[in-house]
Amino acid sequence: MHVFAIVVLLLSLVAPAVAKAEPGGFAPEVAAELERAQASGLPVEALEAKAREGAAKGVPAERVAAYLKGLSAELVAVDTILGALGQGVDRSELLLAAASARRAGASAAAVREAAALSTDLRSAASRALADLVAAGCTEAGALQLIRGAAGSAAPAEALRDAVTVTFTLIAEGQTPAAAARGAAGAGGGNGTAWGAGGVKAKDPKGTGIDKAPGQQNK
Repeated sequence: MHVFAIVVLLLSLVAPAVAKAEPGGFAPEVAAELERAQASGLPVEALEAKAREGAAKGVPAERVAAYLKGLSAELVAVDTILGALGQGVDRSELLLAAASARRAGASAAAVREAAALSTDLRSAASRALADLVAAGCTEAGALQLIRGAAGSAAPAEALRDAVTVTFTLIAEGQTPAAAARGAAGAGGGNGTAWGAGGVKAKDPKGTGIDKAPGQQNK
């Protein structure tokens, strides 16, 4: 009987800890932030991925929850900026890219313009804006490059070329503003030659243009 009583006592002590396991395996404070984000109409898949990434790195649950709270606020803000532009595309990807652009210092008007250039390029253009502005390019210079790429025969490839050439020139010692101007010139003045064999852009210096928004190497 004594052994049975001890087992019951141990189970009663362990049960509360087990009960803390929320759907998806998240800590209660993290799960609460995810629920709030979903209630706000945000696509929670990206937030869940961030939460799992933090947990895998051993980040304390309270810090993960605080990060998700801040990110959710950013996503709500850019969702308001984009409005109907968030429809018909991968909304999660677009919102994350637009939030990165805002965090880098791009204005609401610039974020909206980049996303409005082409339905097929909304997320990519927003990522390009984020990376270019974060690298020190002026908002006007970044938008010029993005507009030029959007008007080319192969816009997706042109956009990649435009950003890669800009980062390569920066890595070679040019100022961000000069690099953006040089990239525009390499693309035929307005970027229309990019993506059509006009520029065979590489990323030899590891500028990280293939990484997630705002994650290029410094």
